[in-house]
Amino acid sequence: MMTRRCAAPRLSPAVGLVLLGLSTLGLSAETPKRVLIVDSFGRDVAPFSVAASSFRTTLVRELGAPVDLYEVSLELSRFDDAQSGAAFLEFLERRVRARPVDLVVPVGAPAVSFVGTNRDRLFPATPVVITGADPRFVPREFLRHDTVYVAQRVNLPGMVEDVLRMRPDTTNIAVVCGSSALERHWVSELRREFAGFAGRVEFTWLTEMSLEQVLERCAVLPPHSFIMLGMFLVDATGVPYDNDEVLLRLRRVANAPVYGYFASDLGNGTIGGRLYQDTEVGVLGARAAIRLLRGERPEQIPSQILGTAVPTYDWRELRRWGVSESRLPAGSVVRYRQPTAWQRYWPWIVAAAAVCFLEAGLILGLVVASARRRAAEAAVRDFSRRLIGAQELERSRLARELHDDVTQRLARLAIDVGLVELGVSQDRPPGAMRPVREELVRLSEDVHSLSYRLHPSILEDLGLAEALKAEAERFSQQESVVAEVKLHDLPAVIPNDTALCLFRVAQEALRNIGRHAGARTVEISMRSLDGGLHLAIQDDGVGFDSRVEDGQTSLGITSMRERVGLLGGELDIESSPGRGTTIVAWVPLGVEST
Repeated sequence: MMTRRCAAPRLSPAVGLVLLGLSTLGLSAETPKRVLIVDSFGRDVAPFSVAASSFRTTLVRELGAPVDLYEVSLELSRFDDAQSGAAFLEFLERRVRARPVDLVVPVGAPAVSFVGTNRDRLFPATPVVITGADPRFVPREFLRHDTVYVAQRVNLPGMVEDVLRMRPDTTNIAVVCGSSALERHWVSELRREFAGFAGRVEFTWLTEMSLEQVLERCAVLPPHSFIMLGMFLVDATGVPYDNDEVLLRLRRVANAPVYGYFASDLGNGTIGGRLYQDTEVGVLGARAAIRLLRGERPEQIPSQILGTAVPTYDWRELRRWGVSESRLPAGSVVRYRQPTAWQRYWPWIVAAAAVCFLEAGLILGLVVASARRRAAEAAVRDFSRRLIGAQELERSRLARELHDDVTQRLARLAIDVGLVELGVSQDRPPGAMRPVREELVRLSEDVHSLSYRLHPSILEDLGLAEALKAEAERFSQQESVVAEVKLHDLPAVIPNDTALCLFRVAQEALRNIGRHAGARTVEISMRSLDGGLHLAIQDDGVGFDSRVEDGQTSLGITSMRERVGLLGGELDIESSPGRGTTIVAWVPLGVEST
């Protein structure tokens, strides 16, 4: 019915014999099986060429024995030349008599008719495998006991149903077919079976025309038309054509979608549908031939008439003509689907996205690092400002204490001593110098206390443990708060920086407790932990909200964090209103600043 050029190279009988003989040389000494393939229209006319090609390939691959393939073509019968047909019959008769064959395989209706008509004359006792011919064109008398039949029945009404399902608004179907005897026979079958669609759709029969006339008509079809392409081997003027050429030229000019029945047409411009399984027909025919060549009797091999295949469509043509895939039958196969941009370029898209994410991550990291650096710099500036302010306040306080207290007291003592030296007070009783001595003692104690606050010498003389005890005792005396010190498993030697850091933390914590906590008891504990020293100061005072923002944190707490952080330690403050406060500091041992 329809034609398509086959891309497989043609093997002459001699070349096929040589190649197949070489493939089995040295592997088998048995006599090669001789198989005669009779083509209807030559090796390059689809669907017969596709079925014949798949038959040859499957036979050679699966037989497992030497085989000689002979192939003849009824190409001359394409032109209805009776004289040429008679000459071809005589040629073939001489050939098969000289070299008898083991199997005859006609491909397509013309070849089946030729073999069936001349079988008794050419090969009366040779089994036959008929393939690639619709049952309409195989007379029952051709199906003898020594014949196996493999084909597919063409569902002509189903083709119209496919068209109306894809485009329900179709009102006209233009049927394109050639003018050879076989094509005229098909046209008569089409007219008979399409008669049942009268009233649903009109048919325009473009069958007795030249190819140019067909193309002109298909370019100006009325709206809501569909083109149904049959075989187009010969036009009305007798010019032969290759069906592929006809299909390509038709697609370029047609103003309506083209329905092609054969699988060999799909991908060349037809929209698809219930395609003829030409490849499958060739494969099944070859497997039936293999069983015969291996000795099975023909009557033991059942004939196979394939039914309608799974509907298959060309995605490109569906898109071109605006046919929605929802209109296709359930289970349909859509081929030639163009991949999406993601499917085609996903490795590059993923790589580009990865690069973008990496760059975004780097940029975000730089932004975060920059923000942290600016925050750290701001914190350092704020701490420096507050530290300088604290230093100035401390200096001012020390200056006031020295000027208003120590200096004044020293001046008064100097006056008293001067009066004694001048003899002004010679009439004083013997104990007159006692107040001066007592004042000097008090003054010495106050200067010592002031010196201690500036730098506790006991830390260097007696160590951290004794310094903490002394500080707790001094705090208890000054604030009337019970301060208890608990020391556990302290190392014999504590680096100076570590000792000073923990002492200042304890000192600052006690100062804050005395100023703000209103506590009754304080517990100071220190022990070795995880390669460092763990210091905890806990009170039962009023507490405070430990979630306060850093910008509102007191200078004392900030200085404690800075001291501990400089030594690689950690400081944690746990407190809540009414529940007291616990300050925990951990500093690693062995860290000594230079």
